[in-house]
Amino acid sequence: MKGLGTPLAIAAALLGSACGGSLEPSDLVGDYALTDVAGRPLPRLISATLTCDVFLVAGSLQLRVQDWSALDLVKQEDCTRGGGGIQLQPVLDLGVLRELGGQFYFETAHSLTDTLRFPLHVFRGTMRLEVDDPGQGLPGPLRLGFVFH
Repeated sequence: MKGLGTPLAIAAALLGSACGGSLEPSDLVGDYALTDVAGRPLPRLISATLTCDVFLVAGSLQLRVQDWSALDLVKQEDCTRGGGGIQLQPVLDLGVLRELGGQFYFETAHSLTDTLRFPLHVFRGTMRLEVDDPGQGLPGPLRLGFVFH
């Protein structure tokens, strides 16, 4: 199933895998849009302090096999309660798509000693990525839902 390329073909591959077929990393190659956090639509509150609220407002996941994959998220910090303003902050993690023991992962290295591995679950045409990255302001695990676009 290499190089599927169309939304219909990818959805069919994802549905087929749920029925007993096996997926290969190449079956997941594509661009995905963030649709929800833990099943709830965007924007979604992901952290709060006495002075600021942080929302996840947008995102995408680009999965590649022969090149870097990318998790690209947009946070909105609303600090008006504390006398500040509202600011959008991009969060970009470059990484690789890995399969280990039958489980897919998005793996990103922040440094030589700080490699993060986020589990990627594929189910009936959707993807869930469990992100836990406090260094990037993403407390977790955040269950991010993506669909092919």
